[in-house]
Amino acid sequence: MTDRRWIFPIALVTALVTALAAALVAAPSVRADQSTTPSPAEDSPVGFWESVETSAGGLGAALELAADGSLRHGTVVLVETGYRLGETGRLVLIDASGAEQAIPITLAGDTMTMTGPDGSTLEKTRIRSPSGAPSPILGDWSYPHYTGPTAYERYTEDGTMLFRLPIKMETGTYQIDGDRLRVKISGSKAKWTWRLEGDELVVGPKGDTHRYRKVPDGAWYLPAE
Repeated sequence: MTDRRWIFPIALVTALVTALAAALVAAPSVRADQSTTPSPAEDSPVGFWESVETSAGGLGAALELAADGSLRHGTVVLVETGYRLGETGRLVLIDASGAEQAIPITLAGDTMTMTGPDGSTLEKTRIRSPSGAPSPILGDWSYPHYTGPTAYERYTEDGTMLFRLPIKMETGTYQIDGDRLRVKISGSKAKWTWRLEGDELVVGPKGDTHRYRKVPDGAWYLPAE
C-alpha cells in the first residue's frame, strides 16, 4: 500500500488519525428556518469563525452562523505553516521551529502534482485563484487526504500556507435572542451564550464557551450549501 503520509509534515500524522477515529461520524442535515434573518452587523455573531485555541496537532473547530439562520459547526484540523518554492521544482514547508520539508512538485495550470519518496504521486486541484497572482501556487487547493476526508490548502503571497481538514460538520439553525442563541443542531435544541471581545467571538453553552476568530472571506474550505 502506498504511504501518503509524506503529503503533510509527519509530526501531524498521529494527531490526524486520532482525531478521525474520534470524530468521523456522519452528521444529519437540518433544514434552515428561512424566517430567521439575523443581521450581519459588526456587533452580531453572524459570520464564519475558527477556534482560537487548537491541540498540539492542530485539532480545532469551525462555526458558521449564516445570515439566513442556518449554522454549521464541527471539528477541523487547523494548521498554519510557512512555505517557499525552491529553485529545483520543490515546495519547501517550514514549521514553527524552522524545520523544513522539501517535496518535489510540478505546477500546470490548476493542477499541482506532488511526488513522494516512494515515487507515488498526488494531484491537487486549485479551486480558487487570486486575480493577477504573481506566483503559480497562490490560491486555494483541494485533494483527497489519505485519512479519508477532503483536505484544503491556501497559499498566500506572504509565504503562509493554511491547511484545513474538516472532519465532522453538523448542520442546524439558530436564532439570536439578545445575548443568547437558540440553537437546533442534529435534532437537539440548546441555548448558547455569545459575546464579542475585540475580534473574537466567545460562544457556546453556558459554562462551556469557546473563543473563535472571524475568517474575513468566509468558509473558503466548506462546500456551499
